[in-house]
Amino acid sequence: MPLCKGRVTKESLKVVFGDNKHYFYMESKCSNVVSTDALCSKCSSRNTTCSQSSKGFDHGCIDGVIPEKSHIFNGSWYKKAVKTYGEPSQSILEKAVDAKNTVDGLIEGLSNLSLEPVTVPKKKRTVRVKTPTTIRVITTGVATTIPVDSFVESMDEPLEVQDVIQIVLKPFMNQYWRDEERDKVYKNMNGKKGAYVGRWDSEKIVDCPDSDEE
Repeated sequence: MPLCKGRVTKESLKVVFGDNKHYFYMESKCSNVVSTDALCSKCSSRNTTCSQSSKGFDHGCIDGVIPEKSHIFNGSWYKKAVKTYGEPSQSILEKAVDAKNTVDGLIEGLSNLSLEPVTVPKKKRTVRVKTPTTIRVITTGVATTIPVDSFVESMDEPLEVQDVIQIVLKPFMNQYWRDEERDKVYKNMNGKKGAYVGRWDSEKIVDCPDSDEE
């Protein structure tokens, strides 16, 4: 005997939008057996005043359009809500699409049925690139550790970097620090490394772009 064509859902099929606060529902199908009618007695008497997850809520038939008030995935309400609440995560989208395709695959004997294919939209891939976890700045023989972010967001492939960058600064002209290895000069802010000033050319400080910021 044929099965009821009622489109249903339940509380366990409730999933979140991208904001992780608002919900929509994945699709399922009524499992009741019918004799001649397309819907069982329960599905034929449904309404839109009860809870979305209730068996009494009218989500339409699996071979028809999802009703406007239904919060089922890929219906008109969902398509409007996703613009406000954000696209669900990739894993949730895949589950929702699988649920819909499973229901669509159960439809038999509907020669005039035209189902719109549903695919999971591809998201941009974000690569987490490791950056130095600490920078050691040595002034007058005392090492100071300055923490920085462990990761930055990048669309590029991961790069190999060193875990620690060490810069040795020495007092210079009473008011500066000097990186003798690269002749870079920084302001001395009460014994701490200040802003970059320029480069020492053996006679004077020359205004030169900081290569670390290029």
